[in-house]
Amino acid sequence: MKRIVSEQNPAYKDLIRLKQRKTREREGLFLAEGFHLTEEAERCGLTIRQIYADDDLLESGREGGETLRAFLEEKEKQGCLITLLAGSLFAKVAETETPQGVIALVEKPVWEADAVLGTPGDGRNLLVLDRIQDPGNLGTLIRTADCAGYSGAVLLKGTADPYNPKTLRAAAGSLFRVPCIQLSGPEETLQLLRQAGKEVLVTSPRADQICYDVPMKENIALVIGNEGAGACDELLDGADRLVKIPMDGDAESLNAAVAAAILLYETVRQRYSK
Repeated sequence: MKRIVSEQNPAYKDLIRLKQRKTREREGLFLAEGFHLTEEAERCGLTIRQIYADDDLLESGREGGETLRAFLEEKEKQGCLITLLAGSLFAKVAETETPQGVIALVEKPVWEADAVLGTPGDGRNLLVLDRIQDPGNLGTLIRTADCAGYSGAVLLKGTADPYNPKTLRAAAGSLFRVPCIQLSGPEETLQLLRQAGKEVLVTSPRADQICYDVPMKENIALVIGNEGAGACDELLDGADRLVKIPMDGDAESLNAAVAAAILLYETVRQRYSK
C-alpha cells in the first residue's frame, strides 16, 4: 500500500480537486465515502480506480481501525489499488462527521439518452427533475424512484450535481442503479420524452386533477419542479396533464421530496391494484 503524508503530493491535490463539481464533470470521476457506498458501487458494476484509507485510524487499534483493516485486506485480495492517507489529509477529503476511514475513487457510469428514455409502449416510467437545487433532496428523490421501480431519471440544467457527496449519501447507492441523464432545457426534454412515448405529468397547484384520479401505472414521465418555484412555464405549458396532491390542512405546500414520494408511490399503488 502506498502512503501519502504531504498536502503537496500531486495525487493528493488531484483528489482534493474532485470535491469540486467542475472537476468531477471534467474527469468523469467522483468520490464515494464509506463502506456502504464503496461496496454498492462495486456491486453495481462501477469501476473503482482506487481506494483511499485513513492511516491514523488503521493504526489506532480501535474497533473502527480493525474493521477498516479487514475491509482493506479483502479489497487488496480483489486487486484494488489502495493508498493510505495521513489522518489530517484524509479529514480534508472526508465529508461525513464520523468518517469510516475509506473513500473510493470511482468512474462515473455513462448512460446513453436513448437507452434511459426507452421506446413507446415499453411500460417504463421516468422521473424528471427540474432545477432541484438541494443535493439531499436530489438524492432522496433518486432513492425513492429506485424503490418505486422507476427506470431512470432526467435532470434538467440547474439541478444539483448527482455526484455531490450529500446527494450520494442521501441516495444510499440508488444513484448507481437508476440511470441518470442530464438535458439542457425543457424543450429538448419534452421532445425526447414524446419520442419515447411518455405521457408527461407535471405537478402544479393550479392543476384540475388530483393524482389519485390520473392513470400513472406505466409509460409516464413524472416532472418534479424546483423546491421554491415549481416546474418552469415551458414544462407546465407542454405537459400532457397537470396533477396535484390534495391537501386538507393549511400548509402552503409539501417539501419537494415528500411530494415526489407520494406521487411515485401512487404509481406503485396503481400497479398493485386489482
